[in-house]
Amino acid sequence: MTAYSGYVEHSDFYIAPQSYQDAFDFLCQLAVESEEDVFYIGKVSENIDDFDLYDVVEFKWNEDRGAWVQYDHR
Repeated sequence: MTAYSGYVEHSDFYIAPQSYQDAFDFLCQLAVESEEDVFYIGKVSENIDDFDLYDVVEFKWNEDRGAWVQYDHR
């Protein structure tokens, strides 16, 4: 099973690996509460003690759509 983690642009921590939907929901909430309009989500390796994100996706808040929109990351 693939695990996912991510971060908000100006946050100082990554969230613990979890399912995609749980990670997405948490990051949406964290971004809103942090008054940010961007967050990143990606896959993590099996080793959760020291993990790296890969296949990272950037989400930005789109005011016109009223939704988080996926963008290519870097």
